[in-house]
Amino acid sequence: MFAEQDADVLIANAGDEARDVLVDARVLVEDGEEWRVETDEREWFISGREGADDSAPLLVRVRDGLYLFMRTNTVTWCAVERPGYDFAMDYPGTGGESFETLEEYEEDIAEYVDCGSGWADGS
Repeated sequence: MFAEQDADVLIANAGDEARDVLVDARVLVEDGEEWRVETDEREWFISGREGADDSAPLLVRVRDGLYLFMRTNTVTWCAVERPGYDFAMDYPGTGGESFETLEEYEEDIAEYVDCGSGWADGS
């Protein structure tokens, strides 16, 4: 999403509540004048984690924020615009598919994201 669209528009689409919880949890991070998504969940500031205090959001609130963010914004995949949530959930590996190695998973997900061989028909 961030590669295709203006981050400020994406964040505004998700609404204030989603933005606030994702910023508080350090999932959305402003680096200077640009926004980025922290993809390493170990870096998120979430209640119950070592180093987190009472101001840290609960994981359920972070998940709700991510859901809103992904549901209210779109991505273009295989030449079709679709909600980000659908794009993420339609990836077969999301349902618990296992791979022998992390490298296999990373190759598969990269091919999926890039609409590569085997994904071009959107299946």
